Amino acid sequence: MGTGEGWNPGLHDAQTFYQADPNGFFIGELNGEAVSVGCAIIYDEAFAFCGLYIVAPEHRGKGYGFALTEARLAYCGDRNIGIDGVLENVSIYERIGYRKFYENARYQFTADEAPSRPASLVTLDQVDAEALKHYDRQCFPAARDVFLNAWIHQPDALSLAWMEQGQLKGYAVRRRCHDGHKIGPLFADDPSIAEQLLLACQEGVRASIMGSATL
Repeated sequence: MGTGEGWNPGLHDAQTFYQADPNGFFIGELNGEAVSVGCAIIYDEAFAFCGLYIVAPEHRGKGYGFALTEARLAYCGDRNIGIDGVLENVSIYERIGYRKFYENARYQFTADEAPSRPASLVTLDQVDAEALKHYDRQCFPAARDVFLNAWIHQPDALSLAWMEQGQLKGYAVRRRCHDGHKIGPLFADDPSIAEQLLLACQEGVRASIMGSATL
């Protein structure tokens, strides 16, 4: 499920999220057949995220998806819960209890030849793990140490950082998807660093379709 909906997930998304919370994966079955799936990833005592959710087209509108959502919300408890929503379904999310907080803008382009790496650009495995965790925590609403380690080290990925005078000023991860690549997260102290990271993420994938999103 998923690729037929135009989602174009990363090749290793499910396995990576599983490392963050192996108990947070749900499946709805009808007579032994999988009709709905979704995850609820608990990051800490205050925040969780529900995603990877889909109901088989032939079983939509029958309440199976809502039943799965109820189970996932119960698993998350009283935590603040985030989701990636579809604009036309905002009213449905609101009936469940969600509230609109912000909108994502996603961009797609064809990769070009990446420029040579400047001295400030290094691979993330050269960055102190605690410094990376601290930087990420400024951009994400929860500590996600296990997920972050799995995400930046996943197969078929390029993880880069921008360092100035020994200080982390930004980082980005490019991952292989069913069609091309996606970039996310891309966090930076200023637009010029973000641009350098975006350019560098095109390395080795000339003429491939690139997508950009913040995770």
